Amino acid sequence: MLLNKGSSLRWVAAVLAVLIFALLYVQVDDTARSSGRRVGFSSSVEPSGGLRIASTVPGLPGDVAGLRVGDLLVTVGNQRIHAQADYDLAASEYRRGVPVNFGVERDGRAVPLVVVPGAPFPWKDAALNLLICLAYLTVSFLALPLAPSDLRARLLFLFSAAVALEFALPVSLIGSRALSVGVNTLSYLITGL
Repeated sequence: MLLNKGSSLRWVAAVLAVLIFALLYVQVDDTARSSGRRVGFSSSVEPSGGLRIASTVPGLPGDVAGLRVGDLLVTVGNQRIHAQADYDLAASEYRRGVPVNFGVERDGRAVPLVVVPGAPFPWKDAALNLLICLAYLTVSFLALPLAPSDLRARLLFLFSAAVALEFALPVSLIGSRALSVGVNTLSYLITGL
């Protein structure tokens, strides 16, 4: 039996809403987990191995522990850090409030640091992201009834739904290398669409 147009539209809206809210749940859960792993620095990979600290966030664990711009991160715990993937693997084991030994080279000498991972949950960013996502989802729902007969409404629906999906994707992903690659790939596919 073929579904009528109204029934089909309700199914599209229901599937889209469930997908968006499921992704938002994963996003909030991952952001909470990632904030517990956050150290608060950015880095670049050195050709000889290790991560060169490019910046630290004032007041976050890396800064508090004494991590400085220009330091070369060479070990985390007992694991040698050659590339970003090595750090991501080590960071996946971080637990909020549990100290981690960092081995850095500063001015040619080894400097041991004890870093206690964990940052506050970014409530403002999460709330703003939720509002933006829901606004685009609402626009897509408003355009959906006209979409079958109007090209402009169809384009507006597709664009709004794609942007809502993009805002619902997880963003933190500290210590989740595979998920990070998957989300980035999906984000590029949505943007390309």
